[in-house]
Amino acid sequence: MILCEKFSPLVDKFGLKKEWGYVKFYLQSYKIQEFKFRECWKHIFDTDSNFIINFPISQIGLIIPLSNANVKRIFSQ
Repeated sequence: MILCEKFSPLVDKFGLKKEWGYVKFYLQSYKIQEFKFRECWKHIFDTDSNFIINFPISQIGLIIPLSNANVKRIFSQ
């Protein structure tokens, strides 16, 4: 009989949701200035040196592709 071991999660799900809520609130303050996506993130990283330290989830969010169209095109070829 094989027993499944329970592993502790790598990420705290509730902490992650809380942090993402803070990041969204932070980003909403820049909507008024009508920055484009890249300009907004550049401005944040240039002006707030503690942003990445306080909100490490933002780094993960920025590297996740918004679309998989390129992969689909390559696969189709």
